[in-house]
Amino acid sequence: MKLHFKEDPREWRKTTLIGLIGPAVITGILRWRGVISTRFLIVVLAVIAVAALCVCLRPRWFRGHYRFTLRLGFYTTQIVGKVVLVALFFFILTPFGWILRLLGKDFLQLKSPENQKTFWHPARQDSSLDHLY
Repeated sequence: MKLHFKEDPREWRKTTLIGLIGPAVITGILRWRGVISTRFLIVVLAVIAVAALCVCLRPRWFRGHYRFTLRLGFYTTQIVGKVVLVALFFFILTPFGWILRLLGKDFLQLKSPENQKTFWHPARQDSSLDHLY
C-alpha cells in the first residue's frame, strides 16, 4: 500500500483542527483531575485557539504538519497491523491448530483413508430450492 497525500488546503485545515482537539481534551481532563492549574489551562486553550485561527486563515502554513502526521499515522498503523496479525497467528491460530491435531480432527482431509480407492466425492443431491426457475 502506498501513502497518498492530498495537496488541498481543506485537508491541511481539517487535519490540524482535528489534531487540536486532543490537547484541548487532555488539558481539560488534567484540570478536572486537579493536576494542572486553571492559569495553565487558559494558556493552553489560548494557544490552541490562536493555532486554530491561524489554520483557518493560512492553511498553507500547516502543510508540513499535515504531511508529517499523515506519514506518522500511516507507518504506525502499518507496524501495529503487522504486530497484531503476528500475535493473532501465533497466540490464537497456532494453538487452535495444535489442539485440533491432538484431538485427531482433519477438516481439510489431508490424510487419506487406507481403504479409499479414489479421491472423488459423490455429488450432493439436488433439493427443491435448486430448481426455482
